[in-house]
Amino acid sequence: MASNNVGGKLQTVELLRNNETFENWTEIGTMIVYSSPGPLPPIEEAMKFMVDQTKSSCPSAIVTKLEKDEKAEYPWIIFKIECIAEKPESQVWQIIEGKQDMFINFRAVKQKKVPEDLKAQWVKFFKTARIQKS
Repeated sequence: MASNNVGGKLQTVELLRNNETFENWTEIGTMIVYSSPGPLPPIEEAMKFMVDQTKSSCPSAIVTKLEKDEKAEYPWIIFKIECIAEKPESQVWQIIEGKQDMFINFRAVKQKKVPEDLKAQWVKFFKTARIQKS
């Protein structure tokens, strides 16, 4: 199952596994494209914004930077946010700064921590991302 929402400066696509729904998912993938008419924020600032959004619903969230390359043609950062709460949700995020768009991707599980095997799998997958020039 998938949803695709376009609104203003944001386009969001959400992907679910197998027969899961948005009400009962155990793992979800989200892709967001933020289009800016002006300069894009640096990837660290974009990361801080995503962390602040998460901390508004999970103040005890733990953030860990995993990898980044600010010198790449398209700078990127990968980090995880783990929420140890009554209704846990933990994510591995990737943010890529394009020329006019910022690409924000994350995979989430309804667990207090991202299992090491999933973290490794998601980081490896995110690092295959490429921006295609049109």
